[in-house]
Amino acid sequence: LFEKERPDIVVNFAAESHVDRSIEDPEIFVKTNVLGTTTLLDASVKYGVKRYHQVSTDEVYGDLPLDRPDLFFTETTPLHTSSPYSSAKAAADLFVQAYNRTYGLPTTISRCSNNYGPYHFPEKLI
Repeated sequence: LFEKERPDIVVNFAAESHVDRSIEDPEIFVKTNVLGTTTLLDASVKYGVKRYHQVSTDEVYGDLPLDRPDLFFTETTPLHTSSPYSSAKAAADLFVQAYNRTYGLPTTISRCSNNYGPYHFPEKLI
């Protein structure tokens, strides 16, 4: 697909999701979220993509304590995962950063909460 279409920008929304599913079967999360990301990164380097954007999750930061409403996450908050899902997403983020440093691939990462779309897990309905 990369060879045929020659995209300028890659936006990776794809991921296995749902924390409970990741606890039951972590391996599929590693395959999809980590190996899937590195596959896209490799193709992006090979075909000269001008920008690779990784859509991550705020869950890579861990949990905020309920008794501290004054606390919040920022872009400088350390990664502190709490499930196989968030660990796989954090690993993918680290690969994105590594491809930027190692291969010079222009990259960005966003860490938002609960993206929603037509194939989203039903329990996440807004």
